[in-house]
Amino acid sequence: DSTIGVVIGLQFFITAAFVVAFWAFPNTMNNYVELMKASGLMDSPIITIVYGILLGPVLEELCCRGVCFGFLEKSNIKPVFIILISGLLFGIMHMNLVQGIYASVLGFFLGFMRYKYRSLKITIVAHILFNLMGTYGDQLISQLNLPEGGTLILGGLALFVLVFAIILINGDNKARKESV
Repeated sequence: DSTIGVVIGLQFFITAAFVVAFWAFPNTMNNYVELMKASGLMDSPIITIVYGILLGPVLEELCCRGVCFGFLEKSNIKPVFIILISGLLFGIMHMNLVQGIYASVLGFFLGFMRYKYRSLKITIVAHILFNLMGTYGDQLISQLNLPEGGTLILGGLALFVLVFAIILINGDNKARKESV
């Protein structure tokens, strides 16, 4: 399914972006890593799975792509602005700069999928998959012991997969026919 391609592509792209961000903004990125460690989310696999991978995405999707998105749609705002506003609010909800940036990017894609498929189920599943990949996929990538350049190459390939998957979603006959 093209949705899975979008999520996996986005996750690899963000992983590569993290490599660049660590080069460009080492203090900001180190502060983010410390914040994540201090949150306690990674202390227990049960807490990570229940809150970070399952409960968090469900609640966040109900709030951002459910309530917020629905409210904005009823306000007759153009779809592109609904996607942008709900994505930015999703980023702001994460309450720190680093997570806010990549959560906004994820929010734009989830908003696009919510608009195209008219379904929260698809965004919930995609969000769960994204968090699963972010939690355990990064560990898998780190075990490959790739040089930073290898991670950047993976990110470039992921961007290609991401664009291709979005094209597939946009051309999907089951999706909404109107343009964003």
